[in-house]
Amino acid sequence: MKKILVLSDHGDIASTVMQSLVKEAEVELRVWESEPREPITGVTYYGGDAHVAADYVEAVRNVAVIYSDLTGMDVDWAIEAVTEAIRETNNQAVRFVFRSVAGIDEEVTEEISYPGITDKSAFLKQQRYAIKMIDEEEIPYTILRVSNVSATSYGKLALYNEGNAMPSGNVSRETLSQFIVQELLTGEHTNQSIGLVEKEG
Repeated sequence: MKKILVLSDHGDIASTVMQSLVKEAEVELRVWESEPREPITGVTYYGGDAHVAADYVEAVRNVAVIYSDLTGMDVDWAIEAVTEAIRETNNQAVRFVFRSVAGIDEEVTEEISYPGITDKSAFLKQQRYAIKMIDEEEIPYTILRVSNVSATSYGKLALYNEGNAMPSGNVSRETLSQFIVQELLTGEHTNQSIGLVEKEG
């Protein structure tokens, strides 16, 4: 049984990922969220202060994969607490899938904005620092760099490896959620930073 933990701030992507994972017979799904929502049957919930390591300890204990869907400000503060909890539980087998944003590597070829974010510079610094903390803990990880998440598909999914320029484009909620679920289950892109954009043709 693979134990998967979703760090959720009630976003649409986290919800869709969770709904898919509960259907997987070989997955034990855990969810951490600071404010509880209506529970999904088959999910074990944890919560508390997003910035306190002790409040993550039981959630990360013996977990195989952690998916972070924390998309707002102060994600670095939360990830610092999560990595501290991982150390406290001596979980050396954990893998991380971290949803970040396009632009953290200055790889986007057009101007880009982030919904709900007013201080873009501080936001990007926090994203980079969160990733740095995961890397420094030597936790295997997959970084997903996403521009705009849309309700509809814009075409075929294109992947951009770290170091390659990428456009500021769209990826549908369905496509992104499916990609995340497969990455959680298979780890196909472990230790890679992947940009995701849907393109026509």
